[in-house]
Amino acid sequence: MKIPKLVLIESPYAGDIERNLRYARACMRDSFMRGEFPWASHITYTQDGILDDAVPEERALGIEAGLQWGKHAELTAVYVDLGISPGMKLGVERARAEGRAIEVRSLDEWAGKYLIETTLADVNFLFDIQKQRIADVGKEASGEAGGD
Repeated sequence: MKIPKLVLIESPYAGDIERNLRYARACMRDSFMRGEFPWASHITYTQDGILDDAVPEERALGIEAGLQWGKHAELTAVYVDLGISPGMKLGVERARAEGRAIEVRSLDEWAGKYLIETTLADVNFLFDIQKQRIADVGKEASGEAGGD
């Protein structure tokens, strides 16, 4: 039996927390249905009695803990239907720095459901992720990957 890929989920938390948690759970389900083993620290660490996202030091601790766990993941999946949060950008930058694959995803049942404010910077950020992914696939196809 093939061991499923470990996947770090990036989705928004702050703002409309109830909605964002519903979305994060849907992202986790999507990942499971793809045959992956997902992790979304913002679902676990923000529960009552664990860490308080409203306390900057505790928020930073939770983000760092999730990113440290991410070192064991093979992929960072960035779910974008609710926009790109600063925490998600941090997660993508960490994935890039650690050489982890990044994949931009959308859920059919959430796409276009909410009016989100997407800035040109967010669009460029997503474009850069996809451009890097295309370059990585090209390197793999030509046999250049892993030769460092």
